[in-house]
Amino acid sequence: MVCQATLLVASLTKLPPRVNEDFSFMSARPRNSRATTAALRARREARQSADPPPKSVGSPTDDCSVDKAVVSASDIVKYSVLSAPSVGPSAAAELSSASSVGPSAAVGPSAPSVVPSSAAAATGGPLTPPRRFLQRERCLSMVTWAACLMVLLAVRLPTGVCQRQSFRAVPESMTVVAESSIVLPCEVSNQQGMAQWTRNGFALGTDRSKVMIPRYRMVGNTTNGEHNLEIANVSMAENAEFQCQVTPYNNAMPLRAPATITVIYPPRDVTLEGQGGVTGVVTVLSGETVSLSCNVRDSKPVATVTWARDGVELTSADAEESEEDGSDTYLKTFKSVMSITPTQDDNGVNYSCTVAHPALTKLDLTMEASATLNVQYEPGAPEISGYGDGEIVRAGDQMILSCRSRGGNPVPDVFWYKNGREIDSSFQKHRQYAINEYEFMVNTTDNKARYECQVRNSVTNRIKRTSVKLRVNFPPSSVEIDAPSTAEVGDVISLSCTAQNSNPAADVSLIINSQTPPGTSSSTQRSSDGGYDTVTTLSDYTIAETVTDLIVTCYAHNQRLSSTKVDTKTITIIRAPDPPAIVGYDGGQLLYVGNQHRLTCVSTGGNPLATITWYKGDEEVEAAEVRQSAGTSV
Repeated sequence: MVCQATLLVASLTKLPPRVNEDFSFMSARPRNSRATTAALRARREARQSADPPPKSVGSPTDDCSVDKAVVSASDIVKYSVLSAPSVGPSAAAELSSASSVGPSAAVGPSAPSVVPSSAAAATGGPLTPPRRFLQRERCLSMVTWAACLMVLLAVRLPTGVCQRQSFRAVPESMTVVAESSIVLPCEVSNQQGMAQWTRNGFALGTDRSKVMIPRYRMVGNTTNGEHNLEIANVSMAENAEFQCQVTPYNNAMPLRAPATITVIYPPRDVTLEGQGGVTGVVTVLSGETVSLSCNVRDSKPVATVTWARDGVELTSADAEESEEDGSDTYLKTFKSVMSITPTQDDNGVNYSCTVAHPALTKLDLTMEASATLNVQYEPGAPEISGYGDGEIVRAGDQMILSCRSRGGNPVPDVFWYKNGREIDSSFQKHRQYAINEYEFMVNTTDNKARYECQVRNSVTNRIKRTSVKLRVNFPPSSVEIDAPSTAEVGDVISLSCTAQNSNPAADVSLIINSQTPPGTSSSTQRSSDGGYDTVTTLSDYTIAETVTDLIVTCYAHNQRLSSTKVDTKTITIIRAPDPPAIVGYDGGQLLYVGNQHRLTCVSTGGNPLATITWYKGDEEVEAAEVRQSAGTSV
């Protein structure tokens, strides 16, 4: 089978030893090798006579500059060894298209060009291969097309073959957060011209060491065509179009790849304010409309917000939105105002606004502001505990009256009043209520006394109040007998007993010498101290002759309290004593001068007992001894 290769890089005398070794298997000749050799020699002589002298690199007519050991794609096509007619026109066309690639970079500054004979090409006459093709002029006829192609791929072509420069990686438009760093990629394959970057048409320079903006730096391997632009601390200056450009070189066309950088700024801050610019806690009266303003300052592009009440999202239709200029020309401030009319149930509710902005999304940040409502409202009516309507308490009992007011913001003050006079302001405040506990010992003054609880807070001047009226049972404060201290037999006297200020009214009874006298009467009247005064009277009581002193006893009994008070009084009954008698001298008895003699005067009876006085003639003399006992005076 004949070799069908249409491309042979041939100058084996100029190829490195390894290439010669790669072609060593082709030393065997095909069956028609003699005819082929003769034809090659004839063409070589014709070309040598027709080829012009080689031109220098950079000549205006050069298609591309090559090394001595390099041939152009057109040479390869023109001087291909065709061993069989099976090579079709498509293969030749593919190779011809390769010859149209732009100029490649020369290996050395003075590398000569190998240019095919234009005359031979024009006339279609025989083509004479140059000397560098003679050492290996044909492939073995038994090598298949695939084998020849593998041989061609194994041959390392020098870098000077003309190829079109093109981008391998280009920058893409992007959105960048301010103050971040980015890298714009730019990689060139088969680079022949010089690479540079521009910003909005302003060239940044081709010298990497002298990029005109300090924050910019070109990075990457130059020999691999890597010209990436690294930008640190992106600012609004980078909100522009950037181009990676490669200049033309010989027949290599210029390249340019644009990309637009959009710089965005996250919001500087967000605040949620009530009326008057109050933040954190917004105080408002229940039933009054208040505006909450969410302000998002200095962002690009303008931000938006989402409202929530205690974490539940609200519709944006309830808010009025506007935007205004920020602190710089390219920044905007966004404002969203939510109007609400809170009730007391909204006290402590949290309203929040969460910012939506592409910069925050890129930075994976959340920005929100919140405010808690302090809804002020009146306190609830006070409630009294510790005493119920109609309840009766006893004087001397220990009592605690508790007044509690629920609700109200702020929590109210609680005061106790007794009969209109403030008696206690020692209240305690808790989160949801206030309480005042008044502890006291019940006394008689508490009977029918009005205890009133009053509550008030700063929201309203209206005082809320409630009261109780105590009913107190108590024994008489005193029991007293009104009667004469003395009386004579036959006298008619009046007696009375008074039980003062008891509740209920006491039962009062009179007892004389352990006997209940007939004719007593009782009366009851209100006391100025809140109880009742009870008086029992005994009129026209006659002192009998046989009666000794009268022992009068008064009993004041309060059945509800199981209490009895007693008073006792003695009425002295005056009676005349018996006539006195002198003992110790007999009328006929003689007395001797100078002798001691004892005389005793005795008086029996009488009430009170008689007082005895001695007289000598008309002159009172002092008794040696005076004593009274057992109804007798001596």
